[in-house]
Amino acid sequence: MAADFRTVHTRQLWDQFVAGNQINADSLPDYVYRSWRACRANGVNPHSTMESRLLPEDEFRDLLEDYSELIDISKPVLDMILFSTSDNPFIVMLTSRKGVILHVTGGLESLSVQENYYNKPGVYCDEQFFSARATTLCLQEGKPISLCGSEHYLEVFHNSLCYAAPIVDHEGNVVACVSLASALKNYSNKTLSMVSAAADTISSQLQRKYLYESKNYLSSLVYSICGVLPDGIIALNTSNKITYTNSAAEDILSASSSDLLGRDIAEFFEAASIQDLTYLIDSNKKHSISLTLKDNNESKWLCRVQRLSDTEHASTGMALFLASDKQIMQGLTQVGGNRAYYSLDDIQGASPQLKKCVQLAKRISKKASRVLINGESGTGKELFAQGIHNAGPRRAQPFVAISCASIPRELIEAELFGYVSGSFTGANKNGAIGKFELAQNGTLFLDEIGSLPLEAQGKLLRALQQNEIVRIGGKMPIPVNVNVISANNVDLRELVRTRMFREDLLYRLNTVEIAIPPLRERAGDTELLIKYFIGNFAKAQRRQVKIAAGWMDAMVKHSWPGNVRELEHACEAAMILCDEDILTRRHLPPSVEGSVDDDPQALLNGSCESLQENFQRWLLVAIESCDGNLTTVADKYGLSRSTLYRKVKEYGIDVNGFRERRRASKR
Repeated sequence: MAADFRTVHTRQLWDQFVAGNQINADSLPDYVYRSWRACRANGVNPHSTMESRLLPEDEFRDLLEDYSELIDISKPVLDMILFSTSDNPFIVMLTSRKGVILHVTGGLESLSVQENYYNKPGVYCDEQFFSARATTLCLQEGKPISLCGSEHYLEVFHNSLCYAAPIVDHEGNVVACVSLASALKNYSNKTLSMVSAAADTISSQLQRKYLYESKNYLSSLVYSICGVLPDGIIALNTSNKITYTNSAAEDILSASSSDLLGRDIAEFFEAASIQDLTYLIDSNKKHSISLTLKDNNESKWLCRVQRLSDTEHASTGMALFLASDKQIMQGLTQVGGNRAYYSLDDIQGASPQLKKCVQLAKRISKKASRVLINGESGTGKELFAQGIHNAGPRRAQPFVAISCASIPRELIEAELFGYVSGSFTGANKNGAIGKFELAQNGTLFLDEIGSLPLEAQGKLLRALQQNEIVRIGGKMPIPVNVNVISANNVDLRELVRTRMFREDLLYRLNTVEIAIPPLRERAGDTELLIKYFIGNFAKAQRRQVKIAAGWMDAMVKHSWPGNVRELEHACEAAMILCDEDILTRRHLPPSVEGSVDDDPQALLNGSCESLQENFQRWLLVAIESCDGNLTTVADKYGLSRSTLYRKVKEYGIDVNGFRERRRASKR
């Protein structure tokens, strides 16, 4: 009775709607009223038949191939629906995301010839009819749909009922739908729930299959990644038996994976190492320990431990990550800043003396393994060292620098050569790597080599002769392959004469010697460097600054005992102190003579790019010398006041700023 009343009432509303009258849609499901309005908007004639199309055979075959996985999952579920509705003749369909029928099963004889035509595999309809059918409406709405009798917009389906529910993938996207169709007389209010449950079952199976395949893919990916990692990886179960090793671990343990599986980890490492490992595991510590292989005391591996657990957080074992000293050194080189930043082309200067040094550095960079650089402090010895490294075949390898004067004499050997565990009080219990090993295959720069204690000079000499070092407290020689560039600000020959430096070590260090001239001997370079530094600082400060001739003359005439380093710092200080757009003598550092106000007339004699620029410079200094009083400037230099005021406005000169600074200086 309820179904009959629903059918009659819906038919009355349908008649009113297709006649173009307003209806009270509150008694209709919201999607039914939306479908009617959509069909009307698309120009669908409610009294006509639906224009259906059949997908070409080759395209339909390709579509079935694309949906083969979903069809295989769906068929048993569709058969179960038919079995559950065996008392009534239903047909069950699987429809693609774009509305093409993929699979049909059930009592097709229960439907009319017209309806059977609409429900064949490969059939689809134009988009304008999508809202006229339960299947395509379900795909549009993304939710279960029930169209009974005159709830269909097309009158041809008024004797039919159809239930449809969407199938979603692992991301929640609608990929297909399940639908059940029959004659209107077979209406049941439980059928839609059954179809929805079937769609949910298919969706769940589809998602489980995706998760299973994803898990297998991820497992395969993890195994592939682990296989090529440079660290040795060993997985253990809760009994400390080996369950997995990558290729690096096989090399460490000198056995194949098949020979290692099931064996106890204690078979391979010293008892003391196993005790340390057990303590690390039991205490749940995050730090690393050093493991020693049995029968090879010199083979040590840095070990990190990661607990393994299942989805319930129950322990399933652990993973050991083993890294060799070489790998650690490579890591330290990459993240510890052990690289050269400058090239020989970064060296600024045009004097013949400097060019000769740069040319020599370029010539020797490809061949020389021992270079000695002499030069006063601040001349750029490390810049040359980095440039030589970057110009040579080891440019991709580490560049390790150490200042021999900055390390206490009792620690200098440990810094250079490293040490083993327990070598001296306060030493790291795992030992430490020295600079020679950090610079392996690269360049070691020994700055201020003359400060090296005599006792360390002997060890350095042997390392250079034998190309091997022995860590403090160790016995095993470690081969090293490094280029050594040394530098000093005092002639090492003088130190040899005073017996403060070994003569034989000097000969080992200076296969090729470069003597960098001080700045005072580099004609023309001081002015070039000033312009270079001021330009860099101005760019960093995002401003433009001019240079008064008096300031430049005083800077160029200064002897600069601290060389390029002192000059750079003086330029930086001038840029910090200068609030105007021109550097004058009052911005000179105290060490530079002639720190008095510029004579404006002298500016006119200075070189400049244009007459206008020259006049602007002169005007700025003139106004400054008169404390911003334009009347005084005009009277003193014989200028027309109107011309003076016009030029001040044209150049945007802040006269008040000069006046404020003058008043502030008198307080």
